[in-house]
Amino acid sequence: MYFLSLSGSPPTPQHFQSKGTFMTVRFLTDASFPAGGFTADFVSIDDSISKTHCPNGWIHDSSMNYCYKYFSTYLSWRNSSSSCKNQGAQLLAIHNSTQEFFIETIYKSQIGMQDSLVWIGLRYFKLENPSYWGWSDGTLLGYAKWLSDDNYNECGAIQVLRNQNGWKSVSCDAKLPYICYQKAVEF
Repeated sequence: MYFLSLSGSPPTPQHFQSKGTFMTVRFLTDASFPAGGFTADFVSIDDSISKTHCPNGWIHDSSMNYCYKYFSTYLSWRNSSSSCKNQGAQLLAIHNSTQEFFIETIYKSQIGMQDSLVWIGLRYFKLENPSYWGWSDGTLLGYAKWLSDDNYNECGAIQVLRNQNGWKSVSCDAKLPYICYQKAVEF
């Protein structure tokens, strides 16, 4: 499975082939030049010999053995979380930079380069003592990629921009698209 997202003028598609089961290539240029520059993210996953299974329409990440799906329906954080649970999944938990890069690439392939926030399973548990940021799947926040220090809202969303990717705290009542994830089934 291949993902490629380009921005710039004009975008020039490139084709890459790996001999292994996973390859990640990242191209960066200074997109601020008058000529426009470009950015490109490419992720290749060879799942032709996969012994895992994702539901139809979900994308398999062989490095983490998860299945992901982007939903363009705008819901509150709570309703997004319920929607994921109804499908046997959770709102996305991001545990490292490799997983984040994979997610950013999926996200860009779904929405292009438009700026948008998307719900992830990050939540501030303020009624606990002590208060903490954690994931909807019950894991604690370890890896973090905050865009700013204004973490005063109680729910988290991922934002992918041309030059700045990361997380923002957002009011849980805001309506945003969302990403669900679940463990891939092995057979």
